Amino acid sequence: MGRSATYTELARKLERAGTDLGQAATRKRAVEASALVAKDIYNDEAAKAGLPPGSMLAGRKWGGYGFKIRGDDSALVEPRGPVWLHNTPTRRHLILPKGERGNVLASGPVLPGMAQPVVAQAGRKRRKAGADSLRFNARHAAIVNHPGTRGRRWASKAVKRIEEKSPEVYMKEASSVWRAVFR
Repeated sequence: MGRSATYTELARKLERAGTDLGQAATRKRAVEASALVAKDIYNDEAAKAGLPPGSMLAGRKWGGYGFKIRGDDSALVEPRGPVWLHNTPTRRHLILPKGERGNVLASGPVLPGMAQPVVAQAGRKRRKAGADSLRFNARHAAIVNHPGTRGRRWASKAVKRIEEKSPEVYMKEASSVWRAVFR
């Protein structure tokens, strides 16, 4: 009976809890609580791997993960920046000047020294001819060999933790209405 003085008071609490439990506000509160846990776990795992929110990532300050509550009683947890550059390993690859990438499937990659009609066929020129080269500091380069990155692979650890914690938090928050009845 909890702290209810009479059976009628308990019945009123149960009826109110039954209607409150079915309301969208309770579901939204539970979804928001589980999304907040997921966001915190992602940010925690990123910080353990050397990328705390506020650090520099791809030349900008990284704001960490955030979440949005959608209209269908769900939440979307997403990074605020190119976090995959830190998490995912990449193979060695060429970096070509802008405008010369084009449609690689049509005629293959466009490399410096190829005939001009092939360049025109494969890609659009978005810059002036003099500004097509890549620039690193004050030096220009026609093509750059990217050595690749190892990647920290922390997101899979975060997903495992989220799969354990988030449903627990959701159920705890959704049942908080019932726990209030029996106080």
